[in-house]
Amino acid sequence: MRQFFIYCIGVTFTLFSLTMEVFSAEAFSDILLRAWQGDVNAQNAAGYAYFTGEGVEKNPQMAFYWYKKAAERGDMIAQYNLGSYYKNGYGMEKNETQAFYWFMRSAEQGFVTSQLNLGWCYDTGFGTEQNKQEACRWYLIAAERGEPTAQCNLGINYENGDGVAKDEDMAFLWYTKAALSGNAKAQYRLGLCYQLGKGTKVDEEQAFAWYKKAAEQGHADAQLNTGWCYGTGYGTEENSIEAVRWYKKAAEQGNAIAQCNLAGFYKTGEGLHTDSVAAFEWYKKSAEQGYVDAMINLAWCYENGFGTETDAETAIEWYTRAAEAGNDMAQLVLGNCMEQGIHCGRDLPKAFYWYEQSAKQDNAEAAYFLARCLSNGIGTEEDHKEAFKWYQKSAEGDYPDAMYALAQCYETGDGTIPSKKQAFEWYQKAAGEGIAEAYQKLANCYIYGIGTMANSKNAIESINMALALEYNCDFLFTKGELFSILKDRQNSINIYNEINKACPKYFDNTSAKNRNTKFFKYIERMKMLNLIQ
Repeated sequence: MRQFFIYCIGVTFTLFSLTMEVFSAEAFSDILLRAWQGDVNAQNAAGYAYFTGEGVEKNPQMAFYWYKKAAERGDMIAQYNLGSYYKNGYGMEKNETQAFYWFMRSAEQGFVTSQLNLGWCYDTGFGTEQNKQEACRWYLIAAERGEPTAQCNLGINYENGDGVAKDEDMAFLWYTKAALSGNAKAQYRLGLCYQLGKGTKVDEEQAFAWYKKAAEQGHADAQLNTGWCYGTGYGTEENSIEAVRWYKKAAEQGNAIAQCNLAGFYKTGEGLHTDSVAAFEWYKKSAEQGYVDAMINLAWCYENGFGTETDAETAIEWYTRAAEAGNDMAQLVLGNCMEQGIHCGRDLPKAFYWYEQSAKQDNAEAAYFLARCLSNGIGTEEDHKEAFKWYQKSAEGDYPDAMYALAQCYETGDGTIPSKKQAFEWYQKAAGEGIAEAYQKLANCYIYGIGTMANSKNAIESINMALALEYNCDFLFTKGELFSILKDRQNSINIYNEINKACPKYFDNTSAKNRNTKFFKYIERMKMLNLIQ
C-alpha cells in the first residue's frame, strides 16, 4: 500500500542586515568608518558585509566581531544575528546557551523573527530547559504579528496539545493563516487537516490543492502526498504519469516512502516503462534509510534476481532486518524460510518464533502457521487448545486454510468441545473461499445430516463443486459413495467405472490386509446392492 507521511516542526535561521542593498567597496569603507566611530547601525551593516562578502572579502570572525559590538549596544537585529552565529557556529564553536540568550534579548525588544526562534528554543530545549508553555507564548506573540512559521508551529502545538490544550480547530485556524501567507509546511499540514478531517470537514479536493501548493514550493512530504493523490485519484483525476513525477521529486530529496513508491512504479511499469534495475536501486535507497516496506521489497529483489543478481544470503539479511523492525509479512516469510530451510539452515524453533511475532500483529496467515506448529509440535511442544485459539483467530481474519482447519477442530473436538453445527458452518465458509476439501466435507454433512438437515441435492452439488475445483480420486470416491448410499444404480456404476479408469491405485489396495479401508467398504456396499459383481 502506498502511503503518505506526516511532518514535524522546524525553524530556519537567516541573517538580517539593516538594508538589502549590495555594498560596493567604497560604500563598505564608509560603513566601516562609521562603525569604528560607534554607529550601531553601521556596526550591524559591517557584520553583514563581512558575512556575505559584499564590498569586502568574507570574514566570519570579523562579522561576529561587529555583530557582537552592535548587539551589546542593544541593536535587536544584531542580537538576532549574533544568536544565529552562536546557533550555527559560523566560524566559531556553537554555543546553545549564548544563542538562546541573544534571541531572548532581541525578542524582548520586539524583533519578530527572534520571537519565533525563542519559541523554537523553548519548544526543543535548545539552550534552555524545554518549556512548551513558553514556546507557545512566544509563538503566539510572533503569530499575531503575522509571522507564518510561528503561525504554523503554533498550529502544530495546538494539534498535538503541546504547551496548550489540544484544539484541532485552533490548529486548523493557524495553519490556514500561515498557508495563505505561502508557508509550505503550513500548506502541507492544512492538506492533512482536510484529508483527515482535523478542525474541518474532510475535503479531498482541498487536501489535494494544498498538498500541491506545498509540493510546488519543494516540500518533500507534500510532493509525496501529491504523488499519492495522483496515484489513487484522491481529490483529483488518477494520473500515473503525474504520480511518478511527484514521487520522483520527493524521492530525489531523500524521502524514503517516495523512494519505495517510485520503485513500485518502476517494478510494474505503471506510469512509465518497466525498469527492474531502477526499481531495485530505489528500493535499496529507501531500505537503507530504514523504511521497512522497502526492506521486504529489496529482499524480494535479491531472492528473485530482480534488477540485481540473485543473492539468497542477502535476501535473508533484509528479510531479517525487516522482521526485526516489526514487519509482519517479513516475519511470516522468515518463518516459512526457517521451517522449510529455504535460503538458510532449517531452524524450527526460530520458525515458530517468527510465526508467533507475525501472528501477534494480527497477520491471519501467520496465525494459521503458528496454529499448525502448535498442533503438530513443530518448533514447540504440542498444545491443541492453543492451536485451536490461533486457528480461530486466523479463520476470523478470513484466512481460508484456517477456516477449514477450524472446522476440523470442531468436527473432531481437537482442542475444543466438539460441535457438528460449528464444523458445518466453518466448512461452508471455507468452501466459499474455494477450498475444495471443504466442499467434500459439506457433501458428507449433507448426505448424513451432520450439523445440518440431510439434503441429497446439496450433497451432490457440493461434491461436484469439489471436483470442479480439483479433480482427484478421493473426491470421485466420495461421489461414488454418495450415489451408492442413495442407491442410484446408473450413477453409481458410472462413477465406479470412472474410478476404475482414473484411479487404479484404489483397486490395488483391496487385498486382505486393507479390507478395513473405506474404499473396501464402498466396494462391499456396491456388491451388496448388486451394482457390481
